[in-house]
Amino acid sequence: MEPPITGPKTEVLEFFILAAISFWPLAIRQNIMHKFKKLKIWQKSLQFTKKIYQLTDKFPNSELFGITSQLRRASVSIYLNIAEGSASKSDIEFRRFLIISLKSIYEVVAIIELCKELKYLKPDECIILEKELDDLGAMTNGLINKLKLSNKKANSQ
Repeated sequence: MEPPITGPKTEVLEFFILAAISFWPLAIRQNIMHKFKKLKIWQKSLQFTKKIYQLTDKFPNSELFGITSQLRRASVSIYLNIAEGSASKSDIEFRRFLIISLKSIYEVVAIIELCKELKYLKPDECIILEKELDDLGAMTNGLINKLKLSNKKANSQ
């Protein structure tokens, strides 16, 4: 495999591409670059992550680099993978990111169970979080299956 081409010519080309895109109307740029914001699953996962940050603010300081950090990173991973995957060039690649997001959902479920055992979260908080995670998991699986079907239809034509 050859190394990527770099140097002054490549930098100039990248500059002109970025400059050209910057002159596109804002509506076109936002439609291309921010389409994930329209996905309900992304919106719900962002709200969920904000809730996790609020709840973990009450965790013991001794857990700042332990459970607090892990729970926050796993919840952020849910919506970041949805955003990143939405920019994929194919449904197969987008599905791969959604599967990673689904794995992060399972990770958060496991951490919440530990938080419940350690009494860092109240039982009613856990019930609400688990319900939201069930919904996010169902939505993620639904989108994965939808992408599978659209890929099958495209291949059969």
